[in-house]
Amino acid sequence: MTVGIEIYNNAGTIQIDENWRNYGFREKVTLTITTSNIVGSPYPQVVPYSLAITGTPALIVACRSTSQFPFRLHSYYDAGSWHINWHFWHDEGTSGTYEPSTYTGTVDFFIFDTLEGTYGNVGLQVFNASGQTVFHSDASIMKISGVFACTSSFSWSDGRSYAPIIMQIPAQGIFVSGSGNRIGQYCLRTVGSQIQSRRIINNTAGSGGTYSYSGLYAAIDVTGF
Repeated sequence: MTVGIEIYNNAGTIQIDENWRNYGFREKVTLTITTSNIVGSPYPQVVPYSLAITGTPALIVACRSTSQFPFRLHSYYDAGSWHINWHFWHDEGTSGTYEPSTYTGTVDFFIFDTLEGTYGNVGLQVFNASGQTVFHSDASIMKISGVFACTSSFSWSDGRSYAPIIMQIPAQGIFVSGSGNRIGQYCLRTVGSQIQSRRIINNTAGSGGTYSYSGLYAAIDVTGF
């Protein structure tokens, strides 16, 4: 832009101007998921969940699962709502086989949106030429601590809390002996002060061959949300 406000961080990157609409924290949805090994089967129980959120097409979601590995499925926007679909998978034991135990854990969805909400009249507000809010000092602006391949873990030691936003789904075409090609991906769960990565195979056919794509996720600071 040639006229107007521009705010830079210490690295010289523009943080605020009329061309960059900041994302702010909107709400948290919390649920409890229980998975267990299926008796007599080498496969785990898979728990599906569909998150429906009313909002703009720009809305994005971070998922923090403490016990199960979330498998990101398809999502779509229809009639003013997002529908984001997941499978939650039982954990594996250190031997690589599914342990005959039950896991119950909390799943938190942190929802971020462009700044369409109602905020106070005190503080800094920045609008673009169309009158849309691009920044509001009352909003809890989304803080990205890094972008990583979904094959990688992320650790921290500063007492804060993080959750992953999957930016590009890490699709996998995997050959399983005796079963043929299957769909898989690297899934991310949060345990203690680490976002952990593990490849999960969805026991359904559908892959046209073997291939691997590591995808990308952003580690989002959700401290206090």
